[in-house]
Order: sequence, then C-alpha cells, then structure tokens
Amino acid sequence: LPGTKVMHPISKNKVRIVAGNEKYESNIEVLNKSTIVLEIAEDGKIKINPYKNIEITQIDGNPDFPNIFKIENDGFFTYKTFLLCYQYKGSDGTTYEIKEELRMKYDEKNEEDF
Repeated sequence: LPGTKVMHPISKNKVRIVAGNEKYESNIEVLNKSTIVLEIAEDGKIKINPYKNIEITQIDGNPDFPNIFKIENDGFFTYKTFLLCYQYKGSDGTTYEIKEELRMKYDEKNEEDF
C-alpha cells in the first residue's frame, strides 16, 4: 500500500526506518524495538540490520525486491529507490514478511538530499 515512512540518516551510508507497518513514534523505547538500519554498500547492495531490539531476517534472492538501492529517472523525476525484502517480528508478536519499495524524490543539483 502506498504510504509515507520516516527515514533518518544515521551516517553517510546508513538510514534508520520503522520495520514493515509498525507505527512510528518519537519514543526511544518504541524506536529501539521497531526500527531497522539499511546499510548501503558502494555497489548499491543493502544489508538490513536491527537498530536495537527487533528480530529481523534479511531475505535475499527475490528478483523484484533484491535488497538494493538505486537512483532512477522515470522521464519526469529522479528518485532514490530502495527495494527491500525481509522478515521481522512485530510488536504484536507476529512474524511478517515484507517486500517494499521506498522512493524519495531527488534533486540531483542538491547533493544534501539522501
């Protein structure tokens, strides 16, 4: 489903997001148990790790969601795109498998956008 996710840069090649459909809250206890870190390698491959106390498993091998980061242009706009596939244990104790595309409009002239 289309939606909006909060993405926090934590270093030059790492961002933190809320896993799956967990609710974002500006509360350290919630962030510790519901967020993941995406680490982007030079070749665009992504390694998915827990931020703190979430159970997460990266799933590799999905051709549609291959855990990569890329910059793409659709002919009108340029986007920074993450294609992710992982499992995590939600705050309700259920294990969810997530396949998601995160896209952020990107202005190539403004390098400070992540």
